[in-house]
Amino acid sequence: MTARAHPAKLAGFVALFALLLAARYGTRDQVLLIAVAALPAAFLLTLLAPSGSLFGIAVTLLGVWWIGLALAHAVMLRDLHHGEGC
Repeated sequence: MTARAHPAKLAGFVALFALLLAARYGTRDQVLLIAVAALPAAFLLTLLAPSGSLFGIAVTLLGVWWIGLALAHAVMLRDLHHGEGC
């Protein structure tokens, strides 16, 4: 659906994986740090692409922040004392 925007897929997948790892093994501050660090990573990888554009950066960050932060939030909720439904 967003193939014409040419998102930085590598930056998106790496940021998503890092968000999930930080949510599982780190703190909420580290999750926020990775979410913010995804911006320059997406910017640089989009600039290196021959068909990169501002819309590609926006689509990449939308995916990272919308999907990645929601999944990281779910992982952090499971770590609470009532996270497994007990």
